[in-house]
Formats: sequence, C-alpha cells, structure tokens
Amino acid sequence: MERQIRELDQAIAKAFETGASSLAYALQADKKEIERARQKTQMQQQLRKQTDRIAEENWQQLQRFTASFEGWQHTMQKLERNLSDSFESQTGKAIVEKLVQERRRLCQEYGSDLDQVIRSCRLH
Repeated sequence: MERQIRELDQAIAKAFETGASSLAYALQADKKEIERARQKTQMQQQLRKQTDRIAEENWQQLQRFTASFEGWQHTMQKLERNLSDSFESQTGKAIVEKLVQERRRLCQEYGSDLDQVIRSCRLH
C-alpha cells in the first residue's frame, strides 16, 4: 500500500504540473481510499492483537481460579478427615457430615459454573 500511495503522489504531482487538475483530483480520491483501507487494516490488526492479549490474560486468570478451586476442595477434604479423627461423639460425626454435605453442594454449584465458563472460553 505504501508503494501505491507514493506512486499516486507522483502521479498527482505530474497531473498538476501538466494542468490535468481533474485527473489530479480523481487520483487524490483514489489515494484517500487507499489510505482509509490501510488505516482500516491497521485498526483490525491492533484490535486482533488486543483481543488476543485480553483472551490470554483471562485464560491465565481462569487457570488460577481453577487451581484455587481444586486446592480449596483438597483442603476441605483434609479438614473433614482431621475432624473425623478428632471427634468420636455423635456431635462430631454430625459436624463432619454437615461439612461434607456443604462441600459437596458448593463443589457441584461452583464446579458446574466454572465448567461452563471454561467451555464458553474454548468456543472462542
């Protein structure tokens, strides 16, 4: 495109020198169209780069959230085992049971949300 613009500039200058002003104006219009096309292409490239950068940053953040979620599940399971070993009474068993139920509920609820987000990211 740059070469085309330089060639048009030379042709416009020649047209003005030879007195062919109507040709010069037509060439200037052509030059403006090429410059607009070049600008549009540059903007599309910049948009693509920025979109890719944002997508990569968000994917990395999603990976961190996934790791954190999995870490939270392991921590909760460890706490459940420790509580189970610590309490031998009915109250202790009830506490552990409630904790297990709550963990499962949260894992199902937030795990499915997380899976949906990951699937939607892979679509794009």
